Amino acid sequence: MTTEATADRSRTADPPALVEQWDTHLRSVDPLRFAGYAVPASEDESVRTGVVSFGGAEAVWIECDASRQTGTMGAVAGERIVRAFNRAAERRLPVVETVASGGARLQEGMLSLLQMARTSSAAARHAAAGQLTAAVLRSPTTGGVYASWASLADLRAAEPGATIGFG
Repeated sequence: MTTEATADRSRTADPPALVEQWDTHLRSVDPLRFAGYAVPASEDESVRTGVVSFGGAEAVWIECDASRQTGTMGAVAGERIVRAFNRAAERRLPVVETVASGGARLQEGMLSLLQMARTSSAAARHAAAGQLTAAVLRSPTTGGVYASWASLADLRAAEPGATIGFG
């Protein structure tokens, strides 16, 4: 193997560049007046969405991050996911997901649980439009997030040793 070939293999791909972030104005509420629940600021919501560019090729990005609200899916997270899939279908773009979640946000009760059906339906509409979805499942990816939209990706990859599953 030549030194040039070795150097090519050692290069890592540049991370995707965020072109546009969506729905930053959406904010959760406390519908149950859940004791001790602090409604997260928009920037602290578990899900972020937008458009990313991989070397000039665009994709819709859905990031569910356990470091924000333990990655739980409440009404705002669900709405962001639904809008992202709908925009991806309209623009004929693939969806790239990075997911780490503890599941549904219990502090929002049924509003949170409804997001499972809404996000699954949005993912199905995107697939019916002929577009692909790829997911990187990080640890943990569990509960309602995994049982709904995160498990529906056409291509799924998990981090080594990641906890993945519904129950």
